[in-house]
Amino acid sequence: MKNPVAQILDSGNLVLRDDDHGIDNFIWQSFDYPGDIMLPGMKFGLDLVTGLDRYFTSWKSIDDPSTGNFTNRIDPNGFPQSFVLKGSVKWHRFGPWNGRQFSGTPNGNLNGIYTEAFVINEKEIYYKFDLIEASSAVIRFILTSSGWTELLVWNYENQSWKQFAAVRVSGCDRYRLCGAYGVCNINGSPRCECLREFVPKFPEKWTSNWSGGCVREKKIDCRSDATFMKYSGVKLPDTRHSWYDMKTNLAECRRLCLQNCSCTAYANADIRRGGSGCILWFDHLIDMMGYTEDGQDIYVKMPASELVEGQRSKAKRPNFIFLIPLVLVLVALALTFLYISRKRRQKEKGNLELGSELVALNKIESEDWELPLVDFKNIEIATDNFSQHNKLGEGGFGPVYKVIILVFNMCFLGKQIITK
Repeated sequence: MKNPVAQILDSGNLVLRDDDHGIDNFIWQSFDYPGDIMLPGMKFGLDLVTGLDRYFTSWKSIDDPSTGNFTNRIDPNGFPQSFVLKGSVKWHRFGPWNGRQFSGTPNGNLNGIYTEAFVINEKEIYYKFDLIEASSAVIRFILTSSGWTELLVWNYENQSWKQFAAVRVSGCDRYRLCGAYGVCNINGSPRCECLREFVPKFPEKWTSNWSGGCVREKKIDCRSDATFMKYSGVKLPDTRHSWYDMKTNLAECRRLCLQNCSCTAYANADIRRGGSGCILWFDHLIDMMGYTEDGQDIYVKMPASELVEGQRSKAKRPNFIFLIPLVLVLVALALTFLYISRKRRQKEKGNLELGSELVALNKIESEDWELPLVDFKNIEIATDNFSQHNKLGEGGFGPVYKVIILVFNMCFLGKQIITK
């Protein structure tokens, strides 16, 4: 190198270059050896040709810039993903890149202020972000001494950094909190639950310690008794023991998993534009998380017979929402029928009584009633010798007198009639 030049670029990258070989011919650059900060244009990941690993290291404390306890790296095993490690122990997993974001992080893009990319090829595996040309924002990612990752934006008015987003490792963010085939629910209680058709491996410890995870209730006969259960809105499980192909569609992905008895689940590698690419898992599903938003779909292999039985049981359960109106209609019809039947019986009974009365009346009329003969002396006695005191009045046939003693009875339709 005849004319070495050290220069700090506008991006913040300190470079060493040979002035005779152009401005982009770097011999060394600080962006290849980041500390705790990631700036726009910086690559976070691996150079597969040279073996260079670009990762972040936290400070020991907020006031001590010496090497801290946490590092943030890209793991190239299986489908590449991002981990935060505490020493050599996995502390938090951001998950694989799904075309929009890391599967285990909320969407924190600043409304188009910057663009993101995750590159996988034969030479490199890395993540980077760049500010759009029209943006005047100053932003940076930082790995804190507590193991958190923060996105900071420079506030020109206050001349200070403002936190826009943060991933703080607590609760569901702890790596493999719920063990194998367990799902951590951010707002759930209890925090961990097993996937369907799985049960806690150690039931007596499940309420206080979920790390034992879950096991299948029934083994799968993968040749004749296998299907898939879809789970939506989840953080994809650990992809270190996975296979991927960016050109395989979801239908082909399903077929490949179904044909391989070691395959436990499959999903799209990229969720943009309806989904593309394929990821197959060949080990226990670890470090899954359920979201209320964001997240993506995964298809977990299950025994087909168990799912069919579940669907049958579900089908046999009555739908009370629709049964209640039906029962009310049937009850109303039954009451209406009883009311009409009762009215009809009453009408028939009334007609029967009226018919009986008419028959009795006809019988009475047909009988030859003999009028009794009354002796004149009796009439004279009954009217007190036709006294004016007993006289009631006069009619067309002469005077009418009140009878005192003379009484006879007549029976008519079962009722007593007394005539004086």
